Amino acid sequence: MARTFGGVSDQIAFGSEAALDDLSPYTAMALVRTTGDVTDERILLSKFTSGYVGTIHLGATGGGGNNNKIYTHVSGSTPWYAESAVNALVADTWRVVVATWAGGTAVAPKLWACTLGDAIAELSYTGTPTGGSGRSSDASATLRIGARDALDATFFAGGLAECALWNRVLSADELNALGKGFAPAFFPSGRVMYSPVDGRSSPELNYAGTTHGTVTGTTYLEHPPVMYPARMAMTKTGAVVGSSRVGSLTQGKLLRGGQLMRRGLAA
Repeated sequence: MARTFGGVSDQIAFGSEAALDDLSPYTAMALVRTTGDVTDERILLSKFTSGYVGTIHLGATGGGGNNNKIYTHVSGSTPWYAESAVNALVADTWRVVVATWAGGTAVAPKLWACTLGDAIAELSYTGTPTGGSGRSSDASATLRIGARDALDATFFAGGLAECALWNRVLSADELNALGKGFAPAFFPSGRVMYSPVDGRSSPELNYAGTTHGTVTGTTYLEHPPVMYPARMAMTKTGAVVGSSRVGSLTQGKLLRGGQLMRRGLAA
């Protein structure tokens, strides 16, 4: 369950809350499927102001024969930045992409990726990832999937699901589990945002916060099953766990996760 983003105006806007502001450190994750080469900047998950200040937790970029890269960026007088070499993304393939940053002025971010179900690995880089200084706050910015404020020409085109943010760097075992297909729901410690982007809920639910995602455009899309824990606690404005709407969504996702684990795919 996912959404296809059309690359023109489609996005999901989650607003802003204190737990999402100025994350340092952070881990950002998304499940991504492109349908062709990424040849210019496209946003996966960001918290950016109209003045182009904030954090692009995950973006895609390319050009000049070096397509299908991912990057992460934190604004500052000197920004923090890392950009992968070619083929972090693969057309018509669901890829798990992750950015981590341990915080601190001299510490550069890192990037990780794999095809869903494989072993995740740190990517090679275009240039050298950089640490920064003089961080600019993103507290006033809106967290968005598939777009960057001020809604410029960086809308993502392709499929997105399982978007999450943590206020810590996940361990090697946790990162590998994400690559193998375990959902972010398995790792609640420090998780400040998590939306499966199931393609059926509007707004899209945020399991880890109080602001849910206002959907603009997009269409429903299937993706290969991922694994979910036996219980996923969730609240939504106007609905709580146990209500028919939230309960049916949760049970549908649990069934798929249970089937996966019984088939032995959790190993």
